[in-house]
Amino acid sequence: FSAGLAGMMLGSMVIGLIADRAGRRPMILLCLAFSTLGMIGSWQAGGVVELGVARFVTGLAIGGMLPCINSMVAEFADPRSRTMAISLMQAGFTVGASAGGFLSILLLDQWGWSGVFLFGAVLTAALLPFVWWGLPESLAYLASRPNRKTEYERLCNQLGIAASQDHPAQ
Repeated sequence: FSAGLAGMMLGSMVIGLIADRAGRRPMILLCLAFSTLGMIGSWQAGGVVELGVARFVTGLAIGGMLPCINSMVAEFADPRSRTMAISLMQAGFTVGASAGGFLSILLLDQWGWSGVFLFGAVLTAALLPFVWWGLPESLAYLASRPNRKTEYERLCNQLGIAASQDHPAQ
């Protein structure tokens, strides 16, 4: 399971940088997809090496999502409550990880250790269409791309904020 933590460390250091160039929305979606694949790989693992690789992929994806989501929360939160929003997002990750640990106790009895990964994969895969449909691109990313000015202005208009080049996560 330390392979997952190693993946999280590398993902948090590298994928956030890639997201600055490729966009946070596509990176979050890609990380959700790879997290699902990593958990499916963990579910299907036939040995320790396969499990380690699958856990590393899952960790890479989760670690990559965290800085992207942090930036998105900072951008979209009201300036007066930005610190609280970021704190709640971080706490939500911890609460979710803890809840998953407690839930795994119940799942272990029913499906064994591999069933825990299948359950996680199904839940993560179920999130993909909602994130695809509901998550806009980062304001800072859109503001930095002249060819996406219309999309940027439309999103600012929907949010009721003035379109400017100054965003918290830039």
